[in-house]
Amino acid sequence: MTTARKILSNTFVQVAGKIIIAGIGLVISKLLANYLTIGERGMYESVYALLALVGIVADMGMYTVAIREMAGNPSKMEVIIGNILSIRNVLAAISIVVTFLLIFFVPSLQMGWIFYGALFWASLGMILALLNGTVTSVLQVAYDMKHATIAQVIGKILTMLCMVFGMFFLFPKQMPGFESTTPFWAFQMLFIVGLVGNTCMYLYTRHFVKKHVNLRYRFDRVFWKDLIKKALPYGLALILGTVYFKIDLLIILFMYPAEMAHEQIGYYSAAIKVVEIFNVLPQFFLNAALPMMTAFIVAKNPKIKELIQYSFDFLYIMALPIVVGGVVMAYAIINATSASIYLTSNVGQGFYSSDLLLQVIIFTIGFSFLNSLFNFLLVALSRQKILIYINCLCLLFNIVFNVIGIHFFGVMACAVTTVLTEVLVLVCSSYAVRQHVDFGLNLWRFTRTTLAGLVMGATLWFLKDPLIGAVGNTVGLLIILFMAGIVYGGGLYLFRVVDKPMLAILRKKEA
Repeated sequence: MTTARKILSNTFVQVAGKIIIAGIGLVISKLLANYLTIGERGMYESVYALLALVGIVADMGMYTVAIREMAGNPSKMEVIIGNILSIRNVLAAISIVVTFLLIFFVPSLQMGWIFYGALFWASLGMILALLNGTVTSVLQVAYDMKHATIAQVIGKILTMLCMVFGMFFLFPKQMPGFESTTPFWAFQMLFIVGLVGNTCMYLYTRHFVKKHVNLRYRFDRVFWKDLIKKALPYGLALILGTVYFKIDLLIILFMYPAEMAHEQIGYYSAAIKVVEIFNVLPQFFLNAALPMMTAFIVAKNPKIKELIQYSFDFLYIMALPIVVGGVVMAYAIINATSASIYLTSNVGQGFYSSDLLLQVIIFTIGFSFLNSLFNFLLVALSRQKILIYINCLCLLFNIVFNVIGIHFFGVMACAVTTVLTEVLVLVCSSYAVRQHVDFGLNLWRFTRTTLAGLVMGATLWFLKDPLIGAVGNTVGLLIILFMAGIVYGGGLYLFRVVDKPMLAILRKKEA
């Protein structure tokens, strides 16, 4: 199979699964929006924002390093995965203990037992998600990601079904105690169902991974030292990257009284949740491409330039319709994925509606898709340390602009700062790669793709109001998105974005 077809086939399975998972995620978002108050939704998201920082510390870049190491040393796959499993467990345990200790010393995080209980259940779920991610690296190297994708889909479906059962049968809103706030165990249930889903996901993935390697924990101190040394630069970069993406929520917690902070986070989270659904897409493509990138760079194969151009074009083609559709259809998207109380027409004074926030923050998709390519190239070049300097700069930029901006513009400053930070990452990371790989980007396909996106956006703009008015928001949105796909695909064809040279890449045999 050709290089491009190997990457695309592996990516296709994961993207298909991601589409299903995204759909389930939207259903869950809708359920939460109608079950919780905006402030409680903010508290719910605060738990996962805090654990995102804990999780990335426990990850420490091990997933990407595992793929690179196993691709380069197939005979040592069992040793590599066994030691990484052990390292991740130790890091996860330490991170969670430190987190629980810290919240008792940070006043803004002292939100009572309802918050501590939720953090406990979510922490257990996070550990299982980390273990699942670790063993999934074996399937990634073996180009056998269909089982990992199926596991994620099953886990997400189970989570949703358990949540529906809990909301409508165990703790229905009609029961006593729901008059003003959600009861303790009703709120805990929302995190316990995530633990159930992650348990199922991990057990399913583990079953199929064991067909490739024998999974058992290993404690080779020399190997640990070597792996941590290799992972630490990229791990620190990931930590800094996650901090600058999540720090805005923590800054809001520090700058506002608790109740108002939770409401601000509730509005912001409804918008950011839509972005997060799509933000993971380039990781699937680039995780699949990483072994090939590494092989080409090590062999000094000139095909690396072709792979960079191909990857850049492919990622932009994926990102553009999401950005354009998000800007034009923000009101309908938030109405469909959350509730009417999050919309401009119903938001009280002192708050920005979720649809306005989405119209700004959706631009991060375009930049983050592209800077993911250059971040992965730095990993393939074994220049992870550069990412630390880039992310340190971006973290400082993010904190300064958020602290100043939130004081004057509230949560809208978080959205603008997040976009500007992604622009800064793209500029710095692409420049760093150019210092090691002499490549140039041909922007003719970029320009023509942009034209196709503008045609799609204009079509959406003229159709959205009459169509949604005729058939309703959700049905109208689905019809419009389907039509947008047809218009965009037609535009790519008419403007010759997908031409014979690009198709030839898919058929070309490896030298």
